[in-house]
Amino acid sequence: TVTRKSGMIGRDNCTDVAPSAFGDRALHNYMHSALEYIYAYPERAPTVQKTFRVLIDSNYLAYSIPVANLLKGEMSNVTNFLLSRKFIHSMVSGRWELYTGVPHPRNLTGCDFVTSWEFAAIFQLDLCETGAGYRSIRTYCPEACRCTRDAPECPVVGCGVLPTPVP
Repeated sequence: TVTRKSGMIGRDNCTDVAPSAFGDRALHNYMHSALEYIYAYPERAPTVQKTFRVLIDSNYLAYSIPVANLLKGEMSNVTNFLLSRKFIHSMVSGRWELYTGVPHPRNLTGCDFVTSWEFAAIFQLDLCETGAGYRSIRTYCPEACRCTRDAPECPVVGCGVLPTPVP
């Protein structure tokens, strides 16, 4: 069963699932499938590495100097981690790391982690996007995806109180 922050699935269709729900089969399979979309394109590895390096070198990720230096020195291993099942296992195990022992720079977890600008930038993949060749994560993460009433792939019952994103 997928657990929402406020209870079981179906009780609150407008609330993101709890981070622990990523260990449940449905979300585990979703994340596996979403990242398989990335893994299917071997040319993605250099893009992931280049993007991650730019984010580190420009200090956009705002890691401390020792962590940034560690990541720079381990860049090949970081890329291998991000493009492996170890990354998925880390998430579904509740560790929420961008590299072994290195948490998200803003310590995000769950829906906030996988819908963060950092995740989207590194993987060039917006899991909230619809019509991109994969199913969005909006069903599980309506808050993080800023769902509004009748938005595609958003929960259908009871939503619509969340603000409409300003273009």
